[in-house]
Amino acid sequence: MLEIVQERLALKLGILITIAVAAGFALAATMGTRALLHSTERLHRESASGVAASISASVRTSMLDGNGLQVRRLVADLKDRLPNAAVRVYSSRGEAVFGEKPPAPPASQVPAAVRAAIASGKPVTSGSARSVPLLRADRCGACHGGSP
Repeated sequence: MLEIVQERLALKLGILITIAVAAGFALAATMGTRALLHSTERLHRESASGVAASISASVRTSMLDGNGLQVRRLVADLKDRLPNAAVRVYSSRGEAVFGEKPPAPPASQVPAAVRAAIASGKPVTSGSARSVPLLRADRCGACHGGSP
């Protein structure tokens, strides 16, 4: 009878030790995973902050060069490369610098001299104002459609 109790006791102790070891490993793995997640979140925040500072510096430097088209291309390129980030540029007055382009005005709101200059392709003088049509470049096609 003592042998049966000792065998069952050894079995029970073995199961208890196995459960304790498994619980210890599970707790250690959980704590390690949590620490890893917190560290990863911190690194992502720091990385995003660095990217934002880099974008800000590059846009500021390009704007100081005075080439608005280059800045517009830079902002458009950044928006394409960073689809999950919003890139907005504001002036010192808080106005959006490179916001969405408004739609073209209806022909009835365009001055007659400007319409005539566009239609003829030649400068038109109206009183003290002179309207000079510009040759359409490749970049104009996005807004005005058609070929240049």
